[in-house]
Parts: sequence; structure tokens; C-alpha cells
Amino acid sequence: MGDKKKREFNELVFKIWFSAPAVLLYTVFMVIPICFSVYYSLNKWSGIGPLKFVGFDNYTKLFTSSDFVTITGNTLILTAVSICVTMVIAVIIAYLIYRTGFGFKVFRAGVFMPAILSPIIVGLIFSILFNADYGLFNQILRTIGLGALAHPWLSDPNTVLAAVIIPQVWANIGYYTIIFLAGMQSISPEVIESARIDGANSFQIFTKIVLPMTLSIIQIVIILVVTGALKSYGYSWAMTMGGPGVKSAYFTIYMYTKAFVASEFGSSSAVSVVILIYAMGFTVLFKFLGRKIAGVTGE
Repeated sequence: MGDKKKREFNELVFKIWFSAPAVLLYTVFMVIPICFSVYYSLNKWSGIGPLKFVGFDNYTKLFTSSDFVTITGNTLILTAVSICVTMVIAVIIAYLIYRTGFGFKVFRAGVFMPAILSPIIVGLIFSILFNADYGLFNQILRTIGLGALAHPWLSDPNTVLAAVIIPQVWANIGYYTIIFLAGMQSISPEVIESARIDGANSFQIFTKIVLPMTLSIIQIVIILVVTGALKSYGYSWAMTMGGPGVKSAYFTIYMYTKAFVASEFGSSSAVSVVILIYAMGFTVLFKFLGRKIAGVTGE
């Protein structure tokens, strides 16, 4: 009995020893900053001088601000487009690459290429493409006789959000494609071959086998999409700096401007706490829905 307890104790020490660095790093870079954000969000602070405790006043101003309503709508639209457009295209491309034996590695590398580009670089490129005077999109419209449709895409409040979302969708398709492709490659070839022998066509294999067997991957990608939308910054900032007004701004841009433009670090911290709550809420929701769907499909 003594040897057993000693062995269990040694195993416990071993686990603590190897997990301690990760726990320490997580605490220093995640837990402590979150605690400070919550603390600062309850105070009024310009970045200089003492803090003034104001309770939930920063949150009250935040939720009653028309700018915050607009920014929340922008973030929800980005999330919906990312799920309905980016994910759908990524799944289709992943399946086409999965079914294509020839040039598999070339296609995979080509699709993933936009994902490695900096969001700032992509944003700057698309800001040139959408330029009202010399942008490629307007030039193409004028060349094919549709000059009447040429438009100041980035300065019109009605079109700027769509113009900012397009490069983000384009850049993220490759990233999600690789994730879906990895999930599809984990499917046993015998399962696909059995379906073919039974007479299933490509569409049936895709809908009846591939999608159900990659359900956990889809769930992970949805969580990545939502959290990515909540922390989106580079594309919009490079193209419009969130303007005109806040018509193309997201939570992170609003948080940045509150802190470093308006010197309202308390309000900025309140925005960061809201982002955290939204991210946790969406993650729990989609995990719950994922378990429900998995239970229905028998996964």
C-alpha cells in the first residue's frame, strides 16, 4: 500500500511539474489581464492620474450608445457572412480538393496562400482596388460600359461594410479550407469506397457521409469564425479606420479608439469585457448546439 501511495504521489508531482509552466503562462497572459480589464472597466481613467470608481457607469454609457449598437450590428453581420458564405465556400473547396488526386498539394498550398498574408496588407490592397477614382473595380465597370455603377465604395455608409467584409472573406476561405480538408482526410477511405460500391454519387457522399463525419470540425470552425469576428481589426482599420463614422467599425476598433483616441480607458476596458462575454456565450451556445446535433445524428 505504501508503494502504491508513493507511486501515486510521484505521478501527481510529475503532472504538476509539467503543467505548472502552462498554467503560469496562462495566468500571467490571460487571467491577470482579464482581471485588470474588469477592474479598469469599473473606473474612469484617462491613462494619467488616479482612477475614479464609477461602478457600472461605463457599461451603461456603452449599451446606450448609438455607436455601440451600430458596431454590434456590424460584428453580427460579419459573423453571419463568415458562417454562411466563408464556411460554405471553404467546405466546397475542401471537398473538391479532397476528391482531386492530381495536384493535391499545389491546390492546397494555393488556397491557403491568402491566409498567411497580413490583414493590414490585404486591407491596403483592397482599399486600392475599391478606390473611387483609380480602383480596379470601378475601372472594370467603366471599361465594360457600366460606368454608371462606379461607386465610392469606401466612403458611402451604405456600401462600406460590404467592401470591408469582402477581403476578410477572401483571406479566411483558405484557412478554413485547410481545417475542413484535414477533417475530411481523417475519414476512412473504406467508408467512401463502400458508399461508391452501394451506388452513392459524389453529392450523396458529401451530404450523407462527409458532412456528418466532420461535424466536430464544423463546430470548431464556427467557434473560430465567431471569435475571429469579435476580434477583427486589421482589415477594417487598414481600409477605412472604421469609418465613415463607425459604419465599418468592429468591437476591437471601438475599443482602440476609446483608449488611444478618446483617452477613455475605463470605457475601452468595458468593451473588452463585453467582447469576452460575447465570445464565451457564443462558444458555450455552439458547443451545446453541437452536442445536440451530434446526438440527433448519432455521432
